[in-house]
Amino acid sequence: MLQRQSHWIRLLVPLIIFILGCPPPGPVPPDFVEESLPGETHTGFVILGATNYLVPDSQGALLVQVQDPYSGQPQTNARVRVVLNTPDGAAQELFAGQTDNHGLVQVDFAVPTALSATEATLAFTADVPNYGQLYYEQDVYVGRVYNILLSSDKPVYQPGQMIHIRTLALDSNALKAAQDQPLVLTVADPEGNKLLRKELTTSAFGISSADFQLDTQAMSGDYLLTATMGPVTSSHTVEVKPYTLPRFAVTFQSDKTFYLPGDVATGTVDAQYFFGKPVIGAQVVIKGFVTDVDRFQVFELTGTTDDTGFYPYEFSVPDYFVGQLENETATVDLEISVIDTANHSESIDESITVAEQTILVEAVPESGFLRPGLENVIYLQSSSPDGGAIQTTLTVQTGVTETGTLSDTFIVTTDEFGLATITVTPHQQRFFPLTITATDSGGQQVVQPLILGIQGNANAVLLRPERSQYAIGDTLNIDIYVAGTATTAYLDVIKDGQTFGLAALPVADGVAQAAIDIDGSLLGTLELNAYVIASGAEGNGEIVRDRRFVLVNPAPADVAV
Repeated sequence: MLQRQSHWIRLLVPLIIFILGCPPPGPVPPDFVEESLPGETHTGFVILGATNYLVPDSQGALLVQVQDPYSGQPQTNARVRVVLNTPDGAAQELFAGQTDNHGLVQVDFAVPTALSATEATLAFTADVPNYGQLYYEQDVYVGRVYNILLSSDKPVYQPGQMIHIRTLALDSNALKAAQDQPLVLTVADPEGNKLLRKELTTSAFGISSADFQLDTQAMSGDYLLTATMGPVTSSHTVEVKPYTLPRFAVTFQSDKTFYLPGDVATGTVDAQYFFGKPVIGAQVVIKGFVTDVDRFQVFELTGTTDDTGFYPYEFSVPDYFVGQLENETATVDLEISVIDTANHSESIDESITVAEQTILVEAVPESGFLRPGLENVIYLQSSSPDGGAIQTTLTVQTGVTETGTLSDTFIVTTDEFGLATITVTPHQQRFFPLTITATDSGGQQVVQPLILGIQGNANAVLLRPERSQYAIGDTLNIDIYVAGTATTAYLDVIKDGQTFGLAALPVADGVAQAAIDIDGSLLGTLELNAYVIASGAEGNGEIVRDRRFVLVNPAPADVAV
């Protein structure tokens, strides 16, 4: 963002530095927030793998820990019951069991095939020795869950026009069309007034459609279209306003994909009538804006198009961008107006990218945060400010010794996608500093200090799938690395809010392993969660967890020609 060259700022900055002192060199450690991972905590219960949906005739799996409601201590030998209650008073016991010495019980149950109602409650009861009974219940939907694609024939309408609406629904678990299912379609105006409510039934291909006629005096604004099927609602917004079709097209072309502060930006504005003739002698106005607290104008250019409809522009990029350019990019927003000799105006909005350096370097831990005491993979990326990958040689200094100096040095080369990896084992500390020197093939060099967050203690856990994408028929191999003395790791697999499996895995030499054969039921995005029960002085029965996502694609088709 552009620094305003006002007199009072020039006076205040030295005064603030004098009062507060100069900031230390290098990056300021960010205020890392502990990651919130799946799991519901309630008075007396910690429920892992909890879901708001249960699919009939499927298997459900939860991991439940019973705790003292006041101290949080795990409660052993507590008798746990899970009951499904429906509004008509019917109750079905799904599970009964007893907690182990960590206060844990693995809850596996079969979801009933048919219920009198889709809205139900899942009730958890724990009879704790020398304490009494604990109780918790949660609302659940028992039925099929769908994905809905809601669309209209165009994004903008005029009053009096017809909105053509279509929906396409998919059974998210069976991955088949939602055939012959009821669907409710609504249309609301900008003030929230319901103008249409229509009950539809999907076709054999999961499709339904409806038309809505706008009034000739319909108010301008955003109209909300919604489609509801079971517990799932999809929405789509269209704009209604009077408009006239443009008389000519305006295009913008910058000579460079990005600029450095203080560079001279050049390019062209092109105006052409739709019948193929150039817009000759049109007035062109280009206004440049940047945003700090407020959006304000930094320059204005005016000119005239030539005999080919072109106007070449040239302006100086601002020298100062406060708070944006540290290993990042900023933008200068452009408002471009062209007025032809018939006094008709067309406008477009464009922007140019500005960066402080020609190479941007990023570092991302495989788990989002580094886990202490375990080997963590850090993904490194070098790119140009326009987003393109750059092959560079990276010299990475990492970690902190007891004297405060960087302890390890790695030299890696990024691939054609600008990616490389290193492996580090951090200690128990809050921050993990890196200093990365990136050098490209032309000899350009950038030095970038970075700080990564560390989450966990002596009982950390790190979940690592073999890769991020799979196909049906593949085997999903998973390693769960454990720091500490835990002897069992728990793994659950969730797809579209439904738990497909929960397994207890033995930990040997600090690692637990699992292999999952992927079939059609796992097509889509899978959420993997790993849990261990922390022990020792820092553990106290706490549940430590990590999470990953993997994508399962259809198997490649065999085509015989």
